[in-house]
Amino acid sequence: MGASGKKLQGHGTRKKLNSPPAQTKDGGHGLPPHPLALRSGQRFTPRTGARRRPFQVLRVDRLRGRVQARRIDGQREPVSASAAGLLRTRSDGQGRYVQFVGFDARRYETFATVVAIDGEGAATLVLPEWHPRRPVPLPARLLPPEARVPGAWLRCTADLSMGRAGWLNVADLRRCEDPGPERCHRPELELAAAAAPMARPDSGRGCGDIVLALPESGLERFPRCDGLLELYLADRPAGLGPCDRVYLERDGRIAAHLVVRTRTPRPYGDLVACEPEPVALSRELTVASSPARGTWRWRWWSRELEEAAAEELTAALAAYDPERHDPEAWRWAVG
Repeated sequence: MGASGKKLQGHGTRKKLNSPPAQTKDGGHGLPPHPLALRSGQRFTPRTGARRRPFQVLRVDRLRGRVQARRIDGQREPVSASAAGLLRTRSDGQGRYVQFVGFDARRYETFATVVAIDGEGAATLVLPEWHPRRPVPLPARLLPPEARVPGAWLRCTADLSMGRAGWLNVADLRRCEDPGPERCHRPELELAAAAAPMARPDSGRGCGDIVLALPESGLERFPRCDGLLELYLADRPAGLGPCDRVYLERDGRIAAHLVVRTRTPRPYGDLVACEPEPVALSRELTVASSPARGTWRWRWWSRELEEAAAEELTAALAAYDPERHDPEAWRWAVG
């Protein structure tokens, strides 16, 4: 008795080449809703009739209420259909007489809305015409400045035929008013609630302040831009942000610190911009000197102890333990 699929190419063996391409409904998001308006390039499949072959819209005659289309397969015969019939929907939001399949491979003018912007400079958009429940990640710096807030609407161009968000190639973003539900489906993306930020430790890893071992040339080694002094930290100091401190250590002594203004991610580290003038401490701190100049480590004492009795401060400064306070003890800071 012969095996199943023996007459098929490759004897029915599963191959990635035979798998269907990525679709907008993938990932458990379900089918997108039926279009609100007919556009050239949209594809449909009839639900009724003897010939249920897919067709693609070529031209929409809005005066006559007719649509000129052609079959996608076979001899690509021309098709004429009623625009009202193609737009009619069922109770579940899908087409009454036709099933919407997708778009032709081309760029379309469409709407997008900003759903969220996180603290790391990433934005989450939704293109309702593509799918109202699928997130589209995009760097927030690509958005117009006036649209970098959740709820903002934009006009843009994208290849709506793509099955993955990363292939849409969203571009030409421009701020606009809400087009309204009659022109654009409402976004239905539900983002998971953001986790409550963890409390910043009083000292050690992630406390926000770092200790920089100054090179021989001091701060002259580091460049300045727009009136700020720039430090390139080759290892990313997670938690370092505006108003934090960069303590300046030379030969085991700390007499001043810099005030951080911004921290910008770069491909191989973080660019930290600080006020150019060091702020003097109320008292000089004596610490274990760094074995290599130009490296940094986390502050291992509490800020409050800088104003405490000398004995308490001395004990805290002497209690530095690389294994406990800073598992990766020395990190490079490049000017």
